[in-house]
Amino acid sequence: MEEVIANFKHIMLPKAALTFELNQPTPGGPETFMRRSMTQIYERLLSEQELNKVKDKFYEDIEFVLEEAIRKHHNIQATSIPWWIYLMLAFFAADNVMGWISSPFIFYPLMLILGGVAMLYSMGLGPLLGPLARQTVNVGLRSARLNFQI
Repeated sequence: MEEVIANFKHIMLPKAALTFELNQPTPGGPETFMRRSMTQIYERLLSEQELNKVKDKFYEDIEFVLEEAIRKHHNIQATSIPWWIYLMLAFFAADNVMGWISSPFIFYPLMLILGGVAMLYSMGLGPLLGPLARQTVNVGLRSARLNFQI
């Protein structure tokens, strides 16, 4: 970590980048060519005070992200819903589901679709239903100009 911050202080350039001659004349000047010197290898980016501020802010951000990750990890384990809650939900919602299925506007189309799926499986075409449904949904999404695919 200290090595990264130590390298952050300067722009490191290879010596070859500092000692080349330009093949083009200086813009707006006479027909002279520039030559760079090798005296200045590193250009200073930040003062020590600014570097310490950046380092402290970086450490604070790291600590905050770590604490947040630990907090999220503990909350996921603490808020798991017991299985018996799902069982109670299914029990109390069963009368509504039975009411929906007893409606002829839902029951007949549902039986027609389920009968077609059962017939396809009995003919051995069951494995084709997944890719066919995926392709149909993707064509529908494309025709609706939605940038989404399944």
